[in-house]
Order: sequence, then C-alpha cells, then structure tokens
Amino acid sequence: MPELTPPDPPLSRGRVLIRPPGNGDVDAITAACQDPDIVRFTRIPTPYTRERGQKFVEECREGWKQGRSANFVGIDLHNGMLLGSIGLVIDEGAAAAEIGYWVVPDARGSGVATTMGWLVATYGFEAVGLKRITLEAAITNEASNRLAERLGFTREGVMRSAWFDGEAGDTKAPRVDAHLWSLLPGELHEPDAEDREEE
Repeated sequence: MPELTPPDPPLSRGRVLIRPPGNGDVDAITAACQDPDIVRFTRIPTPYTRERGQKFVEECREGWKQGRSANFVGIDLHNGMLLGSIGLVIDEGAAAAEIGYWVVPDARGSGVATTMGWLVATYGFEAVGLKRITLEAAITNEASNRLAERLGFTREGVMRSAWFDGEAGDTKAPRVDAHLWSLLPGELHEPDAEDREEE
C-alpha cells in the first residue's frame, strides 16, 4: 500500500487538535489505558504497560508508512493534555476503513469524541479517498452508539455475540452483541456547539 501522509498542519477544531502519536505521548497513553471503560470497550491488550504504549506508537508510525492505518492522538490546544486516541484501519482494496477511538475520563461529555471523529472521517474521505467507514460498538457501549448516530453513521445490523464485555482476551467475560455502523461520503454530520456525549 502507498505511504499515507499525515495532515500538515495537523487538523484541529475548537480546542481539539489531532496528530500522529509520538514518543512524548507514551506516558499519557499508558496512563489513559488503565481506565476500566477503555479496557472494557476497546481491544487494547491488558495489562497495558509502558512498553506496550511505546510499541503502540511504533506500530502507528509503521501503519502510516505502510498505508495500513492512520492513527492520531487528540490534544487539548488550551493545555497540551492528551484527550484521547482515534484511528482508521484501512482496507485499500475496498477503499474502506474501520474507525476506533477512546477518550480519557476527564474529557468525556465535552464533545471531544464527536470532534475527533468528524476530523478523522473528513480526513479519510477527503485525503485518503475512502468510500466507506465502519464502526463497531458493543450494545452495552451506549456512548459509542450515540456517537455514531451524531456523526451520521447508519446502523446496518447486529453482529451476534461479537464482543467480550470485559478485557480483551478475557474468555470468561460475557459476550455481547454489537452494532455495525457505516458512513459513506456525503453522510458525515458536522458537530455543532450543542454536541455533548459521555464517551
């Protein structure tokens, strides 16, 4: 796959800036990935060590170079603090990608996830040329399902017993259904000042 070029200058809206993660983000990423809800609703490995955080940054760098993924961290322009992480896993042959994200606890309910999602989806459609973006969310993950609706995704169906409702790889955790959402060019909703969520 051709190399992807990160946006230059980085993309931003309001107080939120997104850029590829770097070595200076490792400690903040590692700290964020101790949060129980991030562990529960994403596929991050556990335990999440600093070495794993460093590996994540390196994998992101390689993903950009190989054109396989476009991963970003969200940064608060007011104070430089990490707000979250969001990215696209790209299927070049299908001109499609899956979007995934997490937000630090202190930033939830502030519209951060909606803003990051809008920025990344816009980048995917306009810069990468994607024709379809999907999002998977466990039915128990109410915040991600609301986020998909706000951004203009269409719920295509239910994937039965698709997620563990617990730590990644914990086969004793209950399995739950997941909603499959999709977004096509022209369907993305721009967030407004009233957008708030509980990511």
